[in-house]
Amino acid sequence: MASYTLWIKAKKLKADHDALKTEFEALKANKAQKIKEDLKQQESTPVYQTEKSYLKEQSLQDILREQYQCTDREIEVITCIWDGLSNKDIADKLSITLSTTKQHVSNAYIKLDVKSRSQAMIIKNEIIQQSSSTYNK
Repeated sequence: MASYTLWIKAKKLKADHDALKTEFEALKANKAQKIKEDLKQQESTPVYQTEKSYLKEQSLQDILREQYQCTDREIEVITCIWDGLSNKDIADKLSITLSTTKQHVSNAYIKLDVKSRSQAMIIKNEIIQQSSSTYNK
């Protein structure tokens, strides 16, 4: 009788676990979808004005250097990430090895306090908004 009761409890726990796991996966999918939608919306909004493009790019680099203490190489890697390049493409463009690229990407993620390229794009948009509001004052 006791073993049957344990079997019933184990079966209920497994069912509860499966339901929670499914709910968790759905929440993760919704979060990922929201991030994608936010990025699409931000990408469709024109941020750069052509005559001020160089100045804004320079201020982005200055902010990365001053606010996030990024090295010149990390800034180059972050810029490549913002341009949508893969690690292999970054390595080819900067003439460095893939493992060195991965190390620079890892260091940049730590300094930006992000865990993904999508989050790095959000940081870029935040920096642009911050600098444009400062520039317009």
